[in-house]
Amino acid sequence: MERLDKVLSNMGYGTRKEVKALVKNGRVTLNGSVVKDSSMHIEPEKDEIYINGEKLCYKKYIYLMMNKPKGVISATYDGYDKTVIDLLSVEDAIFNPAPVGRLDKDTVGLLLITNDGELNHRLLSPKKHVSKRYYARIEGRVTDEDVLKFKEGILLDDGYKTLSSELYILKSDEESEIEVV
Repeated sequence: MERLDKVLSNMGYGTRKEVKALVKNGRVTLNGSVVKDSSMHIEPEKDEIYINGEKLCYKKYIYLMMNKPKGVISATYDGYDKTVIDLLSVEDAIFNPAPVGRLDKDTVGLLLITNDGELNHRLLSPKKHVSKRYYARIEGRVTDEDVLKFKEGILLDDGYKTLSSELYILKSDEESEIEVV
């Protein structure tokens, strides 16, 4: 059971104060009856809710796949650059989703976006050991020496050593194609 005002607010029908005004003006019905109390508890998966005569399709979570374009950052907000959330429709953005992980600004690729915080954590937590596979086209030749460096872990400029990973060379040329697991 959840509060009606919280459900409607989470679905983008306004702040709780604005939802309270919708209810006060008789614009919300629940199972055929006009709602009088915006704080009443409901079962959103079972109850029939109408707002302004339109049936509400309740969704607690949304799961979106995006082909992130180049030049867009994997963030919910940024004061300078366009974010993946800026590219969403209003209908999806009202759920306050967040990207699962990140792709660099100049990287194009599949990005999962959701408001399911538990799933986001399960996919990203190192303790859960969810393997990830990346395919990339990069400038320059890739060598067996690079494969060995990935296997041993790479020491970065800031002193951090990455975890071991598998580098597969799909094509080594002026522009190479690799896969990293």
